[in-house]
Amino acid sequence: MSVAGGEGRRDALLIATDTYDDTSLRSLRSPSQDCTALAAVLADPCIGGFRTEQLKDARAHQAMRAVEQFFRDRSRDDLLLLHISCHGIKDDDGSLYFAALDTDRDLPASTAIPAAFLRDRMNGCRARTIVVLLDCCYSGAFVPGAKGDDQVHVRDELGGHGRVVLTATSRTEYAWEGSGCAPGFRSRPSSPVR
Repeated sequence: MSVAGGEGRRDALLIATDTYDDTSLRSLRSPSQDCTALAAVLADPCIGGFRTEQLKDARAHQAMRAVEQFFRDRSRDDLLLLHISCHGIKDDDGSLYFAALDTDRDLPASTAIPAAFLRDRMNGCRARTIVVLLDCCYSGAFVPGAKGDDQVHVRDELGGHGRVVLTATSRTEYAWEGSGCAPGFRSRPSSPVR
């Protein structure tokens, strides 16, 4: 799947979930807007030159299928970027899951996207350069054994050449959207794009 001239492809998959069927998972304001803004920057030929795909408010099986397809049949020279913005939830054993539209908070293993599934897809991918951006609570739990300190230890766990995971939080922290809604509040991206 290389482009002409032997260079790899630059592909980005951006997954954002704002709304949830489970009322114990409150709606979020920023994921879809972040997804749209990041896709525009990544697709800009003067900045990123990525082919982008956005998946918003999808069911867990749809998101898992998109992730599996994204990492399949890749060239070693491909540059892949995956962005996930949603609620992060953990089960009683501390395993991380990414909440989808149809996630049942009490049944994460069968209704959410397991972080282990994402790690397995990455480990099976031939692309040497993979960037993962996780914007959710507990995102630091993506890499087992991560301590949430100022040091970078992802090489020990992900081992691939050029594989980087950027997380919004440590394995025990919440990710905050802001200080609540004031009258007339308009949602905006969680980080300004310049």
